[in-house]
Amino acid sequence: MAAFEPFEPAVKSGTAGFTQSIALGAGAATSQTIQIGSSVANSNNACLVTCILSQGITAYLRMSVEASGTIAATSTDTPIPGNNTTPYVRLFAAPSMSGPYNIAVIVTATPTTAGQIWFTPGQGGTV
Repeated sequence: MAAFEPFEPAVKSGTAGFTQSIALGAGAATSQTIQIGSSVANSNNACLVTCILSQGITAYLRMSVEASGTIAATSTDTPIPGNNTTPYVRLFAAPSMSGPYNIAVIVTATPTTAGQIWFTPGQGGTV
């Protein structure tokens, strides 16, 4: 079933945007984590993921309420395929609407060029 409610990025008057990013460096496999804090996660039921990554390279994504010190993505988590200059855009349900959640990303192969993944919390777009 398609979603009929449009996605709206989280905003707060007088505050910079809440999009966070992970840079995936060229020439090295990468493993990184970020946290979507409680003040943003509360009442925001979705996370928009936008990625630009080298062709043939796959990043793996895990979004969870696991502790930031223990969360780790593996090659059995959600794949994000690289496609050179065409962005990969997906909308995921947030794992928590009542507190913070963590995002871990791993790239198991060595990208030839740097990549970037952006995470934008918000609401809507999900059924």
